[in-house]
Amino acid sequence: MDHIAPWSANENGDDMVLDAPKHDEGEGSEEDGANAMSTDSSEEEEDDPEEARKIREGFIVDEDEEDEEEEEEEENEDDRRAEKRRRRKERHRTRDKDEDEEEDGGIGELDEDDLDIVEQYTGQRVERHSKSRLKRLRRARDEDDEDDDVVYDRSAGLESRTTTGRDLGDLWDDEGALRIQHRDGEDPEEPEDDDDMRGFIEADEDEEVNDMGEAEKQERLERRRAEKERRKNAGDISRLAGLDQNALAILYEVFGDGNDYDEFLGDDVEEVQEIGKESKYNDVFEPSEIRSRMLTEDDDLIRNLDMPERMLLATSSLSPDTTLSLDPQLSPSDLSDAAYWVSLRLGQRIERDFFREDGQFRKYLEALIAAVRATLDFLFIQSFEVPFIWTHKRDFIWHVDGAARIELLSVAELWRVYNLGQKFRAFQERKRILEATHAKLSTPDDYYKIDIQPKIDSMEAISDATEWLSLQHRLELQDATMIEDDGKTKRPTRISTFEMLKKSPIDRLVKDFCPPAREIARKVRQVMNSRGQVIHMFLDDPALPPLEHVAPYVDAEKHRLMEIEHKRWATNPGTQDEPSPSKEVNSQEMLDRARLLIAIELGKDPLLRHVVRDLFKASAQFSCLPTERGLVKIDETHPYFNFKYLDKKPVSAMTRGAQFLHIMAAEAEHLITLDVTIGEDVRAQFLNDLIQAVSSDGYGTVSKLWNEVRAQAVTEAVDKIFLPFGAKWIREWLREEVEDWLARRCGDELERRVNVKPLFTSYSDPGLGAPRVMAISWGDGDPKKDAISVVFLDEAGRLREHTQFDNLKEHNLEEDFKNMVRRWKPDLIVIGGFSASTHRLSEVVKQLVLDPIWQAAQKTPVEGSFDKVRPTEVRYVLDAVARIFQHSKRASEEFGTLSTITRYCIGLARYAQSPLNEYAALGPDITAITFDQEAQHLVPREKLLIALERSLVNVVNRVGVDINRAVHDPYYQTLLPFVSGLGPRKAQHIARKVSALGNLVNREQFVRDGIMTTKVWLNSAAFLRIPQDTNSKSYKLSKQSSERADFSEMPDPLDGTRLHPQDYDLARKMAVDALGHDEEDYADEHPSAVVVKFLEQDSTAENDEDEDSPNKKHKKTEKTRETKSQKNYALKKAQLEALSLDDFALNLLESQKEQKRMTLDMISDELLDPFKDNRPDFTLPDEWEILTMLTGESEKSLRLGLILSVQVLRIKQNFVIVKLASNLEGIINTAYLGEEGESIQADRVVKVGQPLQARLIEFKPAEFYIELSARYSDLRTGDESFRRVDVDEYYNNDRATRDKDIIQRKKNNQKNRSRRMVKHPNFFNMNSKQAEEHLSKQHRGDVVIRPSSKGPEHLAVTWKVDRGIYQHIDVLEVPVNINDPTAGFKYIVDPGHEGQREFSDLDELIVIHVKAMARKVEELMAHDKYKHESPVQLANTLTMLVNASPDKSLYAFGLNPDRPGYFNLMFKANTHSPVVTWPVKVTPEAYVFFGEKLPSVPQLCDAFKMRHIGPLASAARPLQGGMTPFGARTPGRATPAASRLQPQSKTPNPYQTPQQPAMMTPVQYPPPPMTTGPQLVGYGMPPPQTPQWPGMSTTSQPPQNSGMSHMNPARAAMIQQSGGWGNAGNGGGRGNWPRR
Repeated sequence: MDHIAPWSANENGDDMVLDAPKHDEGEGSEEDGANAMSTDSSEEEEDDPEEARKIREGFIVDEDEEDEEEEEEEENEDDRRAEKRRRRKERHRTRDKDEDEEEDGGIGELDEDDLDIVEQYTGQRVERHSKSRLKRLRRARDEDDEDDDVVYDRSAGLESRTTTGRDLGDLWDDEGALRIQHRDGEDPEEPEDDDDMRGFIEADEDEEVNDMGEAEKQERLERRRAEKERRKNAGDISRLAGLDQNALAILYEVFGDGNDYDEFLGDDVEEVQEIGKESKYNDVFEPSEIRSRMLTEDDDLIRNLDMPERMLLATSSLSPDTTLSLDPQLSPSDLSDAAYWVSLRLGQRIERDFFREDGQFRKYLEALIAAVRATLDFLFIQSFEVPFIWTHKRDFIWHVDGAARIELLSVAELWRVYNLGQKFRAFQERKRILEATHAKLSTPDDYYKIDIQPKIDSMEAISDATEWLSLQHRLELQDATMIEDDGKTKRPTRISTFEMLKKSPIDRLVKDFCPPAREIARKVRQVMNSRGQVIHMFLDDPALPPLEHVAPYVDAEKHRLMEIEHKRWATNPGTQDEPSPSKEVNSQEMLDRARLLIAIELGKDPLLRHVVRDLFKASAQFSCLPTERGLVKIDETHPYFNFKYLDKKPVSAMTRGAQFLHIMAAEAEHLITLDVTIGEDVRAQFLNDLIQAVSSDGYGTVSKLWNEVRAQAVTEAVDKIFLPFGAKWIREWLREEVEDWLARRCGDELERRVNVKPLFTSYSDPGLGAPRVMAISWGDGDPKKDAISVVFLDEAGRLREHTQFDNLKEHNLEEDFKNMVRRWKPDLIVIGGFSASTHRLSEVVKQLVLDPIWQAAQKTPVEGSFDKVRPTEVRYVLDAVARIFQHSKRASEEFGTLSTITRYCIGLARYAQSPLNEYAALGPDITAITFDQEAQHLVPREKLLIALERSLVNVVNRVGVDINRAVHDPYYQTLLPFVSGLGPRKAQHIARKVSALGNLVNREQFVRDGIMTTKVWLNSAAFLRIPQDTNSKSYKLSKQSSERADFSEMPDPLDGTRLHPQDYDLARKMAVDALGHDEEDYADEHPSAVVVKFLEQDSTAENDEDEDSPNKKHKKTEKTRETKSQKNYALKKAQLEALSLDDFALNLLESQKEQKRMTLDMISDELLDPFKDNRPDFTLPDEWEILTMLTGESEKSLRLGLILSVQVLRIKQNFVIVKLASNLEGIINTAYLGEEGESIQADRVVKVGQPLQARLIEFKPAEFYIELSARYSDLRTGDESFRRVDVDEYYNNDRATRDKDIIQRKKNNQKNRSRRMVKHPNFFNMNSKQAEEHLSKQHRGDVVIRPSSKGPEHLAVTWKVDRGIYQHIDVLEVPVNINDPTAGFKYIVDPGHEGQREFSDLDELIVIHVKAMARKVEELMAHDKYKHESPVQLANTLTMLVNASPDKSLYAFGLNPDRPGYFNLMFKANTHSPVVTWPVKVTPEAYVFFGEKLPSVPQLCDAFKMRHIGPLASAARPLQGGMTPFGARTPGRATPAASRLQPQSKTPNPYQTPQQPAMMTPVQYPPPPMTTGPQLVGYGMPPPQTPQWPGMSTTSQPPQNSGMSHMNPARAAMIQQSGGWGNAGNGGGRGNWPRR
């Protein structure tokens, strides 16, 4: 059988036809029969384990036999499966052999080497044949496949079979790519139960089927059907992989199709394989790849919807993570409200010029609101984008007042309207939800309906109203929600403080003396609206004073709390004590809670919150203070120094700058703290309004007391709720405002850069579209490593030549470069690079190109050539885009074989030809370009992308896009997504469809051929140019033929203008009237034939031609061309100016109700100069921009006076050449190497490579000239004043100076403090915190000796008193003999205080002083009266014990954590007395108690009892009836029965302060605030002075063994035997640890 190639050409050899090999069923059947008869006889003789199992069924066996039978069954089952696999393998091997013989035919015996020899000698290619399963599957196809439809794709030169449904094969359908039928596809009419091997007879498989049960057979049949269905729907992997069918066939021959070994796997794989009925993109591509290819479901939805793409997105279309906009559309009924809502928020210009009474355009306010309403209609009802509105709906956004043209809305404000319109849509949706929430209430809330609802005008107001409704009607709303959800909603278990207070008697108490919060809010607004007038508040005050009036509510609250405790105890009595009234509630606490409830209700009121937001928006003040970290880190050169001490800067001064974003960044770095307040006068006024709204008009004492309570409540509401709320809101509001402002600023900068024409020179021809550019770069400028790269791009942007030169100094390389310039005749040469060496390259290129002799040689024209010789200009261009392009994926795809620096040059040339195209091609990488040097990084990326995208959209739609060029030029196609109505997805879709059709003839094809939908076409049609040849004869075709031509297939000259197809009739009418013709004269011609006539009219009638030589004729044509063009332009302009456009516009308004006055002006401009480029000329970089581009230096880094680090590069006779860190070179004249008047030889002062510090004294950026000075006198003063950051005008200089002095003193102390080196094992160079951390792991009494902060002559001794308690002892180190350094030192503890002690060395100090105190501490802690508890816990313990035994008075000792070295002696005389605390000081010899030294703990206890418990026991108990109720006042300021008290001796003051006599009762300090427990007296306040005692020894040496009198005799004897504490016999400890 002859071999049929899968690809065969027709007779012409043009088209390739895909032929599927035909399958011979007869042969296949014979082969199958042969295969069936060739089974091995040994297979027939084998026993069938299944039959054996059936025979054994029915017999009764014991358990052991059953186990054995089960094992045998498992073994037999494994043998059966293995046998099946072996049979399949045998059949597969036999089939492959037969198929190979059939496929090879006559040449089947030849191997690959033989075939190569045949090809070599015959000169003809011999087809190789695949032996894979792919051919077998192709033969298995039904011949009916040939009936499939075939679609021919001319662009690919291939035929493809069509398929139905959307699968993976449809991925590139729009490109007309080849679509190949899946290799496993079956004919639809073929029975589903047939297998791919349907022509074969397989007896073994039939035997297997016979062995199966019915269920197994059915299951296997279903699996086969599912497998065939999957293969049908699997799609065409060839196009997904980008392969043609030949490549795919080769791929299958080498690697197989993935199914070659399915037979060997058997049913195991089929059982676990999950069959999908339809494959999707997710089955083939990674999710990230799907998103990058824009193939998600959202992308498909965007492509298909008839709406502008950008309007369908909530994010920028440039963003890699786009999000669909899900807000509902506006309805026409919402437009009026939306217009007013948006107009109020449009910006400062609108507010200043239109809304103020003295505004410039105040009288046009109604016209402004009408313009906003029309714009919202265009945007959200008719779905027109901003560029379309700005260009074709100008009559609605401009106001024509006679000859005046008033711009109501600018382009930026149109985008602002779009943003606000989106917010209004979200606002409306939230408002509807709020109304639905209110509707759930059984009874409408009158306050909400009357007061709150009309004031809802922002998202914040909606949030406030929602929160207020939830607070006031929480339970009712929850019940309504549960009813809607069929009880599925779970109620929250946590209850807020507000709800707890509302459920308690406090709510009734508040209603007695305070009006509801809603009434207060109404009164506040009334007061604010009538300031200066007296407003009477008719409030009824309770008859009793507050504390008396509260008494019944106190009892009710106690009863409620007791009930709660009983319920808790009843639920779990085993784990809790029996309930008791442990929570005491008094009258004052009830009033505090009442004030809290009032404050919460007022703080949640939406109307008062609205007032607070207005106050902060108008008068908020911002202040900054550095943290401890910021105090050091933010120095005078730090960027944050500008606001380090910002003081009360008003919010109005912060909305137009990036300072606030820097402040928030500094706060996030924990360098500053930001405080936001309002002016004190504003706060006082607001507070007074609130107080006036809650105060009654009563003048009695009781009324005054109740007014005080109300005033306290509203004061708490202001200070604790309203002010924090306003500060938080204004921060977020200001952040949004500043981010939006900064994003718009970056967008404006981008628009300034791209809204320019190409870089034309004075000799360029703009008619060519773009200049011819040559780009040069030396890279890093290293002569040893970097070559000079040169590229040339023609006027179409095509790369025509690229080369590299080692240098341009050698003569032959110079000539090569000149020949390249001569050959291509570029309009200009652009230069860029990465170092200052590029400046030298620029000078060399200018010398070569601008050489007068070389230019004169170029002016000699070549014979027969009429090209005008134009001088080439050399220019710098900014390279920010080129730097990104050289490393981009786009560059590697376009110019993958070129070097990186060559790609950089291409980027420079392209930027010179079209900055707009270069920026548009960046895509999301555009955010890598810096548009604001200081704060761009602080703007969220999504906001920045939106602003930058809108700038590109504005400029692209001003310039327009040539759709035919965009389809065929991928680089130019990057502009297409920015056309109005389009985006990346729609642009890609349109480009594919237009590419399949070829070039477009006119704009009607977009809709007629289904390229665009209606709304997209309306938005984009006018911005998609189709350049027309006005000399074409197509416009007169119908006039020459007898039949009317089909004009829809003809070009239209208006398609090359900015005019919208909707306005073509107006343009034709104006052209007819301008020519003075009648429309009937053009009835049979193309509708725009009159436009052609108008555009092509000639102002001169002279058509005589000069018979001179061709050169003279060319010169004459060049000379007169410009004059003739000017005359034609003047003629057309005069004809159009003769028209009365005002009358024409008025007629249109009356007849068609359309405003077209501004449109008529645009039509006039387009008829004069279609699609004129009105952009300004290309902006060349200035000298500082060039310097920054090449070196990275800026005006800030090269300010005169700065001290720079330089390195000596070369030494000359009169100067030294140095190099900066940026490789910028400078010079230091020899005179500036030394002081003035010194004679200096440079080579003796500096060496090559030596680093220097030099001050910048002169700089010329245009010449790259830097001069520096290395004089010591110039460097001595430093450059801090030059580097200092300028501070804000609201800078707090006083606070800054004070903190600076503190820091300087600390630095001086650190500088003056030398690092101590004391030779002692306990000495460490630590501070107090480090010493405490070190001792935390040591035992009680351990010591650390460390340097002292009091100076180098002091030491600090830190010892551990107890866990977490450390005492720091100041030790003065004094020389024994000043004149004898070897005499050593003595150490004075507590120098300057009474009782100071001296020690001869540190060991003596530790043993005699520290260790002795540690033993005293241990002795007292071992006493049974010591409690290891905190003071608060100890007070609670005493209270509990005394309450348990009322007849006893108790005392206990505890450590004082606030005063290490002191104990607290705490006692409670009875149940009614407070807990009193007296201090006990620990010294090495004794305990000091009220100045008395007590050697032992028992003596200390006796002293306490003698001083208090004994003589004062009777006085400590109050007399019956002598107590004043808590919170009440004593009548007459005298306690009843006080006179019956007998005078007693007073307790002495333990501290003996000078203000009090020694025998007075000790001062009882008020206790710290405690949540639980009794009142603690005398603890928690700053400690009093250290107690002193009379008769204390002042000798330098303490008495020997003075601390042992109270010790255990055995322990004292042991210490004495070991040498005592510093005995002189052992040197007193001297020399044991040498000090130095």
